Order: sequence, then C-alpha cells, then structure tokens
Amino acid sequence: MGESYKYGYGIKQNKRTAAHWLEKAAIAGNASAQALLAMCYFDGEGVKKDTKKGFKYARLSAEKNCLKGLSALAGAYLYEKGTKKNVKKALELFEKAASLGDAFSQAYLGYMYWHGHNVKKDYKKAFKLFKSAAERGDTKAQMYLGICYHNGNGTRKNYKKAVYWLKLAAQESDSEAQYFLALAYQDGEGVVKNKRMANYWLKKAASAGNEQAIAHLAK
Repeated sequence: MGESYKYGYGIKQNKRTAAHWLEKAAIAGNASAQALLAMCYFDGEGVKKDTKKGFKYARLSAEKNCLKGLSALAGAYLYEKGTKKNVKKALELFEKAASLGDAFSQAYLGYMYWHGHNVKKDYKKAFKLFKSAAERGDTKAQMYLGICYHNGNGTRKNYKKAVYWLKLAAQESDSEAQYFLALAYQDGEGVVKNKRMANYWLKKAASAGNEQAIAHLAK
C-alpha cells in the first residue's frame, strides 16, 4: 500500500500516507518497504529529511539482498547520506546489485565507468553494463548504449544499432536520446536522411528543456 501511495499506482499519490504505511511495513521487516522508506528519508518525501534514518533502513534492506536496498545503500556511501563517504563499499554494493540483475545499478555503474566518476574511465565496462541495463528496459542505459554504438565507445561503431537504442529511449521521453536521434535523421547515420523527422525529435527534445536541442533550433 505504501508503494502505491508513493507512486500513485491505482490511487491518488500521497507521499505522507505512503511514508506512514511504508514505515509500518519496514518495522515489520519488509525489505522492499525498508528500501523505499530509506529513499523517503533521504529525499524528505512525506517525512522530515533524515539521512541517518535513511541509511539505517537502506542497510536493513540491503542485508536482505533487496535490490533497491543495495542500490540505496550504495548511493548513501557514495554521496555521504547518513554516513561517511566510502567509494569502495559503494562500488561493492552496486556491483552486487548489478550481478543480481538490478538494471538501475547496472546503468549507474555504467555511468560511473563512462565518465570516470570515482573510478578509472573504462568504456568497455561501461558498454557491457549499459547493454545489460538497456536490455532490461532502463531508459537512460538505452540512451548511453546508443551513444556507445554511434561513437564506438567500448564496441565497434554501428549506426543502425545506435538508432535502434536511441529510438527506444526517445520514445520513453529521454530528451538526450531525442536530441541524438534527431542528429541521426539529420545526418543520415543509421537511417535515411529525413529533415522532417529530425525537426520532430529536435522539437520534442527542446520542449523537454534539452539545451543542445534548443540551441540547435535557434541557429
């Protein structure tokens, strides 16, 4: 019930009510509720922001190998939420969740290796992680995987595969994917050149606030 109120699943969204029911379930030992409640405390959603409580519930959830709990605890260690920064522990937790099939953790690890964020930049590792997450439906991973195929980052260039993954993410309203898909139509990379489709996706990205698309349309 708490999750339904938190995200508005079949019921009007109410973050305070969500936190109330999540806390009851969390105290009863429900790992998923503990992870969701941790996020509530980290972000101050429906409760007063309390990163120490957030860390407590994230740890309880992670101890039960809940995927959301593992990723929440990893984020706590990475961004000093209720605990001291510990990149090593954060990576271990993200990697554990990723190995258990958590798309979010796979995508986030991919992001870290792509940008060299707290780790040595490694496009091959990033590509592998983005591919796993993208195949599980993670929109941001689909966008990055499209860029990997377009640029040849961690894999061979393949414009058709780039367009395939960019289109999936663009259709889920990812503005970066929409922008890069527009460029593919503009330049005829992986698709036949199509000015109308290029403008369509540029406008979609711009309307979502994508600065690159806005600048491109202003030329």
